[in-house]
Parts: sequence; C-alpha cells; structure tokens
Amino acid sequence: MFDRAPGTPSEATYERLRRQHTPWGLMLAVVLAVTSAAAASRAGNGAVGWRLHATPTHDAKHVPGRVLVKFRARLDAAAKADVTLRNVLGAGLDGARPVTRRATPYPLPAGLDRLYEIPVDPETDVAALAAKLTRLSSIEYAEPIYLYEQAVDTRAWLPRTALENPDDPDYPAQQRHLGIMEADSAWTFVKSENGLPVPVVCIIDGGTNWQHEDLMANAWTNLLEIPGNGIDDDLNGYVDDIHGWDFQADDGDPRGEWGLTPSNSNHGTHTAGLAAAVTDNSTGIAAPSWNPQLMSVNATGSSDGSIGFGYSGIVYAAENGADIVSLSWGGFSSSQALQDVIDFAVSQGTCVIAAAGNNHVDVPFVPAAYTHVVAVANVWGTDLNPSLDDQRYGTGSASNYGGWLDVSAAGVSMRSTFDFNATNQYGLSTGTSMSCPVAAGVAALIVAQNPTWGPLKVAEQLRVSCDNINSVNPGFEDLLGRGRVNMRKAVTLASPGVRVVDWTFSDPNGDGHLSQGESVTMTLDLHNYLDDATNLSLSFSSASPWISISDGSESIGSLVEDADTQAAAAFAFTVDANTPVGTPTNLRVDMTADGGYADFQFIPVVLQPVVETHDINNVRVSVTSTGGVGWIGFAGGFGEKGNGFSWQGGPNLLFEGALMLGTSAASLSDAARENGESTNFDPTGNVAPTKSTPGATGDQEIVALFDDDPNTTTPLGVAVELRSIAFSTPGSDDFVYLGYDIENTSGADFNGLWVGLFFDWDIDADHFGTNRAAWDPSRRLGYAWDNNDPSLPYVGVMALSGPQVGYSAIRNDGVGQSVNIYDGFTKSEKWNVLEGGTGFTTAGPFDISHALSAGPYDVAAGASITAWFALLAGDDLADLQANADIAIMVFGDSVTTAVEDGEPEIDVVPQARLLLQPAVPNPFNPGTHLQLVVDRTRDVRVTVFDARGRRVRALLDGRRPAGVYDIVWDGRDDLGRRSPSGVYFARLDSERRIQVQRLVLAK
Repeated sequence: MFDRAPGTPSEATYERLRRQHTPWGLMLAVVLAVTSAAAASRAGNGAVGWRLHATPTHDAKHVPGRVLVKFRARLDAAAKADVTLRNVLGAGLDGARPVTRRATPYPLPAGLDRLYEIPVDPETDVAALAAKLTRLSSIEYAEPIYLYEQAVDTRAWLPRTALENPDDPDYPAQQRHLGIMEADSAWTFVKSENGLPVPVVCIIDGGTNWQHEDLMANAWTNLLEIPGNGIDDDLNGYVDDIHGWDFQADDGDPRGEWGLTPSNSNHGTHTAGLAAAVTDNSTGIAAPSWNPQLMSVNATGSSDGSIGFGYSGIVYAAENGADIVSLSWGGFSSSQALQDVIDFAVSQGTCVIAAAGNNHVDVPFVPAAYTHVVAVANVWGTDLNPSLDDQRYGTGSASNYGGWLDVSAAGVSMRSTFDFNATNQYGLSTGTSMSCPVAAGVAALIVAQNPTWGPLKVAEQLRVSCDNINSVNPGFEDLLGRGRVNMRKAVTLASPGVRVVDWTFSDPNGDGHLSQGESVTMTLDLHNYLDDATNLSLSFSSASPWISISDGSESIGSLVEDADTQAAAAFAFTVDANTPVGTPTNLRVDMTADGGYADFQFIPVVLQPVVETHDINNVRVSVTSTGGVGWIGFAGGFGEKGNGFSWQGGPNLLFEGALMLGTSAASLSDAARENGESTNFDPTGNVAPTKSTPGATGDQEIVALFDDDPNTTTPLGVAVELRSIAFSTPGSDDFVYLGYDIENTSGADFNGLWVGLFFDWDIDADHFGTNRAAWDPSRRLGYAWDNNDPSLPYVGVMALSGPQVGYSAIRNDGVGQSVNIYDGFTKSEKWNVLEGGTGFTTAGPFDISHALSAGPYDVAAGASITAWFALLAGDDLADLQANADIAIMVFGDSVTTAVEDGEPEIDVVPQARLLLQPAVPNPFNPGTHLQLVVDRTRDVRVTVFDARGRRVRALLDGRRPAGVYDIVWDGRDDLGRRSPSGVYFARLDSERRIQVQRLVLAK
C-alpha cells in the first residue's frame, strides 16, 4: 500500500513504484510524430496512479559541466579511489556533492543519499559521459541535468499597472477564476492562514521576487537560520537560506537576477502570486490558498527560459517542510533522478503538482506525467471572455490533454504579480504554467483543513472534487482529468477515492502481450485513498474496435478508507484477430459506489506489438517485424520500440540495427536509415512476431514475418521470415542466431542477391568518439569495441552461411571512406556496403558502424534461400572469439540438425560436398569414428573443442585429395591425457567452410 503520511516507505514500495508496463505513451508519440515518448509504467489517471514516462531525444538540452550520478552505495573514500571512476571523472570526484545536503547516517527513500551532482569540464559531452558511467557496476545510473522549458505562452505576457484599491482590488473583477471555483464559499470553511501549522507552498521556478508587495507578508522564513552570519545554523546544508534558495547562483537569494534572466524572474514571480499572493491586504490580487507560507526556489538552468535544477529544488522543499510544490515547467526528456526525487518528496509529506505543458498533444509531459504528480491542464476562466469558461485553451500554445492528466484549472490571461525589473508590478500571462499554481493553491487549503493527511491523499481529494467540464469540451471528454478544480468541494466533499494502482493480463501464451486473437483476463489492484466505498462496482470498456469484451463488470463490495484489494480476473476480453499491429489504445475502468460516487481511469496499452525480445541468456536483443534489429529505427523509448542489444544485464549498446537486401542499388530494400529513421518493410499479413519459450529448436525462438513495400523507391520484391534462436545452457548462452528465409516474390529471377546486417554500435552509449570496428576473416566475424575503456564489452555479428561474405567497417562521418552515414545513407552507399564490402576492414577510434553481408545468391522467382547470422558479445576479444567458436559449433550441431518437415534446409556448408558425418558411436567410450567426405583436393582441419570452446585435440590437419576418410578420436587430448566425460564438438575447417558435429564422452 502507498505511504500516505510523512515517513519512509519500504524499498519494496519503491520497487513497486518503478514497475513498468506497456508504453502507450511511446506508441502514441510515434503515431503523432511529435516526440519520442517513454515506456509506460503501470499508469493510470490520477495523482496517485501509475504514470507514463517520456524519453529524451539525442539533442535534449542539459546543463554543461555537471552530471548526476546515483551510486549503488554511498560515495566514500574507497569509492573515490576506484581506478575506473578516477579515470572517468578525475578531480570531479573530489567535488561530488550529494543532492540532499542534509547529513544523514541512514538510507533515504528512493536512494536519495546515493545521488550526487559531480562537476566535470565544461567542454565535456555530458550525455556521453553519463552513458559511459551507467555501465560501471558501482553506478545505478547517470544523467545529464536536463533543461526544461517553462509551460507558459510568453506571447501572452501583458504588463498592467495595479489600481490602489483596498481589499485586493483585482478580486473578483480581474480574477474570475476564483469565482468559478467558488472561492468565497471555500474560504468560509478554511483559509491557509488558519492552518496549524500554516501550509508551506514552494514555487520551484526561475526566481521569485518574494519582496513584491503582494508576496512579502507570506514569505516563508527559516526560523532556525540566523540571517547573514555565513553559517549553516540549522545544519540543512544551506548557508543563510532565510526565504529559500537560488540553485543557479548557489546562494540564499531566491529572487533570481532580472538582468540575466528576465523571463525567468517574471515567470517565477507570476506563478508565486497565483498560488500564494497575500490575500485580504487591500493590495493587488487574491490567491486561492488565502495566505500560506511561500517558499521560493530559483531553479534556473543555463539560460533564460529554462529550468535546470528542478530536482534540487524538490529535494530542498521536501527537506525543509514544504507541503506543496508547484512545478510550472517540463518537457519530454526523461530523468530517473527527477522521478527519484519526486518519490523522496512524497515520502517526506510533500504533494507535487505540475503543469501539463502547452504542446497541443496527447503525449506525456514530464514531470507532470510522472508517478505521484498531479498533472494540470489549462482551461479558460477569465474576465476577457466569460463565454469560454472551462473550455480547454486550444489556441496558440494550446494545453496538452490525455488520459494521463488529473485536473484542469484556469490559466488564460491570468493576472498576477510580476517582476519587470521594477517594484510591485502586475500583469497577465497564459499557459499551464498558470494553471499549475492555481491548483497548488487549492491543494494548500486541503492541507490546512486536513493537516494529518499525506500528500497522495491530498492529491486525490483535489482530483475527486473537480467539476465535470465535458459538456463544454467536445472531443476532449475525460481527457482533461477529472475536471476543473473546485475550491468549495475540495474542502467540503466527502467521497471515496478509488484508484487502480496495478494491473496484469493473463493470456494463453503467458507473455502478457495483447496479441491478435487472444482471449485475455485482467486482474486489478485497487486502493481507496479517501472515504469508505460501499457497494463498489467496476465496469470495463474500450473505444477500440479491436477489443471485444466478454466480461465487463465486477462487484467489489465495500472498500474502506486507506484499504487495498485485488480483483482477480475481474474482466475478460478478446483482441480481434485482424488487429493492426502496434495499435495503441486506452482501456477504461469506471467505478461507482453508494452515495452517487462515480469515477473513471484510463489504462494505456498497445495491441499486437511488432517487437519481441530475447531475454533468456546473456544477450538481450529485440527483433522486429519491420526489419530492424534491436529497435524499430533508432535507439530510445524502451518497450514497444525495442530494447536494443545488451550484454549480461548491462545497458544498451546499440543505436541502430537493420536488415539490408539487394541485387543492385536500384533493387534494394532495407530497414537502415536514409535521412532519419527508415524502413522498406511492413509486417506480412498484419502478423506480429511470436515468441516461444522453449522453441522447437532452441530454448527460446522468435518468428517475425515481413515483406517489402512495392511503393518504396527501390523495391526488391521479397517476403522474409525471420527465425531467431537463443539457448540458455551455460556455454551456449552468449549469442543469438538470426535466420532470414528470403522468398523471391518479384516475379523475376534474382541474380546475385546479397543479404546483410548493418549495425551502428555505441559501445559507450552516446560516447561514440572512441569506438572501433574490425574484422576476423577466419570466423567471418565483424566486431566492435571501445578503444579507451577495457571494462566495456566487445560485440559482434558473424555470418554462418553464404558462398561469400563482405565486411565494411565504417567511420560514420565518412572521412577517407566511400560511405558517409551522417549526411544520409543512400541506396548507392548501401549497395556498396552489401556487394562484398567497401574494402575497409577497420575503423576508429571514432563514431563507427559496420555491415556484414552474405552472397551472392541466385534465387529463382518463387524460390527462397536462408541466410544465417549470429549476434554475440564477450568481455574482451578473446572471450568474444571463444563465444564465436562455440556459436559455430552449436549452430552446426543443434540448428542445422533441427530442420522440420516442410522447412527449407539450412546449409551451413554452402557447397555441401565437403561433409563431416555424425560420430558413431555417440555417446561413446572409449572412442568414436567420424567419416569425412572430401570432394576435391583441399586443406582440411578437424579439431575437437570442449563446451567452452577450448581446443582439446587436433585429429586432422593438412592437404587432402578427394576421398572418404575415417577419423578416430580416442577421447584423449593433444598430450595423451584422458578427457573428462561431457559434451565436445568436432569442428571441420576448410577454405572458410565450417561444419560441427556434437560428441558426448560418457564414462
């Protein structure tokens, strides 16, 4: 159950908070082509539900010269002396500062005592450095300090001089939103100034002029700090923080600097007034909270209009007693550190409220869309145009919307305090930036009335007490949260607050995917945050035409306040067999109970994903029905776009992987970039990949069907069946096989078909400048590694079939080469790479890619061929090569011998007239015979290896004429010692032909 009062939830609770589910947000972002969105956690509408996360693009802006690092243990002297850390961070380790400055000998919620801000050289590629640090075993994650934009329509900033009338002269005539929210009635019940203690509202923004005439009397004062003595009297880690903190200048003046950041200074002061202006002082404006304490934090980033230290501001607010934080900024750059500090703040009793953004899209905007944050949309409520009351602001910087929102509040032409480098200014501004502090002010009233409530309970009361505004928002029904906040109801309504906090799907194959034709049951975990719910019932619906509901109702009975329950197999539905692959949709759960309680929650899902991931051995790699390997397109957005390529549970190592097929530059279909992400392949017959664990041959197999679009510029005319195989047995668990069965559907014969795989590796994630690529011809293995860091893995791709192979090591900027993928990857360049390679077998240390191709194949119209590759990794080059040798052995022994009736035969020896027959007897003791058929005079070598790829015995090595040879192995090694019982492999090598037979020595 969620912790609702200040305190420290268990680590299990926080692990539950971070569990993730199907990323609706990602797929929606792809559909809208607006931004890359994140994998969706188990999310639901509501401040206390699960949320969607956004993902940063490669060009996400961040603060230079600083990196956030969360270590797996506190950074002590021994850790600082670690050679690897010291090599990467240098003297920056000595300047590492914990995000929480208050000294604590005990672990903090969300591991906040292990999160540090570390200075680095201002010229450092911080994103690259963070990616590199994340790979170190001592580090949980590392991130740049992302810059977020203020959620304001700056075009609507209109300065206006205040009238000097008594009793807040601008109320109510110029503050229509307070009347709409029934402020006068609410204030008869409670005012923040009556709270015991008085609630603290923290504005984390671009600087707040707390000395403004309509703010100063409410300014929070740190009574434990002695002003101006240069001492941290209260030992909270901040010197002379009397009214807040400035994280840009790192001092105790949170006003910011008008001369350097005028936009931020206005923004922070304006949002402060909307939440906490001094009310009933015969000056300026009133605020819904009616005189809370106003804590100010300047979180300005490296430029005006940006927020860079919001995470620090949230920690400061939580540690210094803020009941509410208001965040009028955000963007689409995902930060685990920001989610961690939000979790920490909630554990300390702080309610987090954030602007939903002004991008006019249904794409999760962070931090508003994060778990445990109240997301606030913008609606009209101004004296300028009363006829538009409660309608979504849909012009200019229009409000975002969607099932991930919680509430709406007025935010159009809002009159509030300003700081135009002059004293006591007022003006108008528009945006969700304005809606957010209005909602925060209402939340302060709830805290004043209910001082023992925890933040999630406060957030839920704010949500359930909203007025329904669907009637004036056609097309956006229930997509603006529960409705527009209502002050009177917020402090008078007694209602249940039931939320779905987790859910699971049970499907026939147990993979949790909502696949075509599947009948699915759904189990819900519920929590009631507020009053008892009697005769609670649930109903299930979906607007999707691809969902057929067979059981859409569930009776829960009574669920008392603060209680949990599980509704096992509550609902049942079927996914239509013709569902388009990768279809994002919302499932909806409605709740009703006695007393007129009615609520709803959206559950985002993706129907029939087009990606499946091998997750059974040391290589975790995704395959797709669009020809991509690792990802659909480029890296980013873990989940439905793919999970990349990782080794032994480490981070992703791959930026892009793609199949390429062609007979010429004019007849070439591929999934590699052109100018940006690109693919010529679509799922065949609307069929998604299928994963079987175990598979027919391996411990896990995935089958994906796709064909090329005849409308592409250079269509080849193929239908492809990808069959990928992984083994989990130790010794065979360091590689994944990719077999492409390619059918010629063009209607004409293929003369000289080449089949290739292209990989842009980022061994050090975004730090691409020191990667290298090279070629091992004896193994037909192309591999890549980082030139500077020996702790990073080697990765590779190996051709297991094909008459010939071609390899190209590519310097991505094209300097000195015939291929430049930075300015686009043309069909001519792709053909140059496919047809035997470019001739470059090494590249780097630079940003590198490489490609490996097999061919040429002659394929008659209607016929097909199968090309096999292996993806693998290792701790170093020797380990990679040993894994490659085992992959060859296992392939020859397990894959080629597992051909089923009706499947095309796999030909590991392309010209199959050189044969090593199976051993007889097998298993054996003490000896066994292998028959070797040699078709012509050639160099041949037969060697025995153990299961780890170590050489045991050379049985034959030399030039032999055509004939049949009987080869005997007596179970001894090259030194004549008896080998232990176990599995061995006899490997035949001849003129780049490889064949393997499995041997079992039994004693």
